[in-house]
This record gives sequence, C-alpha cells and structure tokens, in this order.
Amino acid sequence: MLAAHGALEENWDGRGAIAPSLASIRIAQRFVADLPTSAIPSISASVEGGVLLEWESQVVDLMLDIANSGVVEALVCWPTGEEVEGPLTTVKQPVLDALALLLDQG
Repeated sequence: MLAAHGALEENWDGRGAIAPSLASIRIAQRFVADLPTSAIPSISASVEGGVLLEWESQVVDLMLDIANSGVVEALVCWPTGEEVEGPLTTVKQPVLDALALLLDQG
C-alpha cells in the first residue's frame, strides 16, 4: 500500500506536488504495521511530500498528517463535535483513545 507512494515522483499531481519523502513513508509504515486489517486507514500522499492516514467511523474520525520532515500532526473529531488537533507529541492520549475505539469496532 505505502510502497506505491514511494514510487510517486515530483509533480505527481501535475500541479507541482512534492514526492512523499522516505521519512514520511517509513513513519507511516511503522504506524500501520501492527494494525489489524480491519483498522488500516485510508492512505494518501499529500502535495507537500508527506503521507496522510485517515480513519472515519461513527464513533470517531482520526487523521494523521505525516509531513515530509517526519513531524506528525493529528486531528481527532469526536461525534460530540469536539475536535483535538496538534502535534502528535502533545495530543498523544486523544489519538490513543481514538485508535482504541477504532480497534474495538473491528
């Protein structure tokens, strides 16, 4: 899945997109490596050279934006409308809570 993102070249979208960096691909690979297949996120390349991991469900939505530098930004959207976002280092617990709920669904 992520190997295909490594094959993307500069300008892969025809609008000047940066190819995903090896750092962002490796971080994404490590993140999804141990997830059960029922919890594998939607994976896409970002135009800034990163990788996006997205989970959507009725209980929680989670997005991890892995920048080409390797920095991970997270967004957790709860059904109540509450959102938590920021660097993974500062919003680690809400991300872990969201993942636990997503794994329970699988």
